[in-house]
Amino acid sequence: MRQSLQEELGLGRITIRNAMENAGIMKKLAKLGYELKEMERGWGLLEQVYMLQSEKIDKYGSMVGATQSFYEELKMCKAQYKTHRKLARIAYDGNREKFTKLQLDKNTTAVEKWLHNASIFYQELLKDSTSIVQYGVSLEELQQMQAMIGALLDKRNRQVNRKGEAQNATQMRNEVMKSYKTWMKDFRLAARFALREEPQLLETLGIMVPSPKV
Repeated sequence: MRQSLQEELGLGRITIRNAMENAGIMKKLAKLGYELKEMERGWGLLEQVYMLQSEKIDKYGSMVGATQSFYEELKMCKAQYKTHRKLARIAYDGNREKFTKLQLDKNTTAVEKWLHNASIFYQELLKDSTSIVQYGVSLEELQQMQAMIGALLDKRNRQVNRKGEAQNATQMRNEVMKSYKTWMKDFRLAARFALREEPQLLETLGIMVPSPKV
């Protein structure tokens, strides 16, 4: 059965700590290059993986929070924008120039393009809102939507940044984990050889020894 990361790190902590706390084991391991300094290097790698794993979890938590906040506000803005867009099509019916400037011929669900189109839409409407105001849309409402779209763009940037930070934290964790696994694999091979005649000591390191066949 495949171990979880926490189980793997927990076993590694037992292995290294128990070896370092047993003078007899350390004496045998030292002959194979695993003196105190080398053991401390392995412990350092283990602690670094723990730290980076914690950082990864924190970064992904921030990413999830930023993503949820962004999409909640995006949903509200889309609903209002949809209403304003319909009214604008009525208000500027036949005005091809205004249709083009307001991006009324373009409709997209892609987030980045939608934000771009919505931003241009309110920017252009506020240059001359006389026609659409006649359909019950106030100037203050348009200004508020423009501000909300601007805030939404900032939230999108934060969301993308959080995602990048989370991916970077994962990559760093994986790189150190790779070094730790290599160190632990070599250590266990050395321990099995050094303690080959003392299986009970191997078991104190969490290294299972097959029972002799009867």
